[in-house]
Amino acid sequence: MRIQNLFRKPAALLALSAPLLMTVTPAAAQQDEFAALANEAAALMHEIALLEDHHQVERLQRAFGYYIDEDMWTAAADLFTADGTYEEGGSGVYVGRDHILAFFQSKDAEGPQYGRLNDQMQLQPVVHVSPDGLHAKGRWHSFSQTAQYQEWSRWGTGVYETSYVKQDGVWKIEAMHLYTTVSTPYEDGWGKTALPISSPSTDVPPDQPPSVVYENYPAVFVAPFHYKPGDRRAGISSNPADYAASAPADATALTALLDDAQHRAGKLADGNEIENLHAVLRLLPGAQSMGPSGWHICQEGTIKLPCAASTKICERPSQSGYMVRPASSSGLMHNHMLVPADHWRCR
Repeated sequence: MRIQNLFRKPAALLALSAPLLMTVTPAAAQQDEFAALANEAAALMHEIALLEDHHQVERLQRAFGYYIDEDMWTAAADLFTADGTYEEGGSGVYVGRDHILAFFQSKDAEGPQYGRLNDQMQLQPVVHVSPDGLHAKGRWHSFSQTAQYQEWSRWGTGVYETSYVKQDGVWKIEAMHLYTTVSTPYEDGWGKTALPISSPSTDVPPDQPPSVVYENYPAVFVAPFHYKPGDRRAGISSNPADYAASAPADATALTALLDDAQHRAGKLADGNEIENLHAVLRLLPGAQSMGPSGWHICQEGTIKLPCAASTKICERPSQSGYMVRPASSSGLMHNHMLVPADHWRCR
């Protein structure tokens, strides 16, 4: 809703400013009105920029998750700053991109390996971007499925608390702490067996001991929050006058700024709609039937499934034969979890 409102706001401001845009220099009687509109436009651009940063930070963390899924350790380490830090469970703190990479590579060989499963889902993001747009913090829930074929398999959960920094216009991971909370063999489950927290490696020793001493489930531990729980304030001024320094000075600049604002807000709205579309496709199969999902695919669309050729949707789902299954019923589970790593082009 916030993004949709932002998308409409530039057009609303353009309509309000139309009488002032008839001349390059507003008349004296219009100066105060123009200044108020210019300040509001500058405040709007600041909010749009922070929302763009918010999306880029989420994309960064999700990309990290996809890389470690496939044991792409070098790509994962490259997301850190040169002096970044990484801490996982009770393994201690690794300082510097090179040492972080060495720790990652001590887990397994570089790249996907036959029989190795390392799913590391990044879920439930709570991201806060600083008002200057240069720093951010995020809290994520980790859900993992790891295994070595016919040897062992485990469930795991945890919480990431991550600090990010923007360097030369690019967001990077400054400090990442994965508080592991549950580790259990797949066969037993957490109701029977709980594995202890990890300990510092002797092969690739950490630079510092663990910053927080705690134990895994069944012990009680809540990973520290980077924000005050229950505090909904964004820490961003809502007073347009506070943005007077960056406000456009004349009607031409105001028009250009609002055009840019509408374009950028539109991209944010498009990205939000794409995520919503995928969420609908995920929820409908489990909630009703596979049929309604087909209505969200264009007539000439295709679906690619593992170990199957592309299926072309030429007719509505009730006629196509694909995506038509019985509605939800007792004993049928059909859960789909999607973690977006969105990229979209300029419109």
